[in-house]
Amino acid sequence: MLRATASLAAIRRESAERQAMAAALPPAGSFVGKPEAFTVTGPTPEAVRYSLGGAANRAETRHALELKADVLEQQPVVASAVI
Repeated sequence: MLRATASLAAIRRESAERQAMAAALPPAGSFVGKPEAFTVTGPTPEAVRYSLGGAANRAETRHALELKADVLEQQPVVASAVI
């Protein structure tokens, strides 16, 4: 049980670190978790959902977030061509 508790604590710390990393990148406010933005009913705002846990480490997570931030800072015509 102690091992499971330690593993869970490590996962939670890593998750918090990745969320903080995402929140610190530009454009400001673009990496804010809003569960209501992703729904199968009713109108939804334009949004992109990121999986912060998919990358093997924080360096890969940061690199992916920086690439996505760069795309989001482009004019919509350019960004829609890339995405």
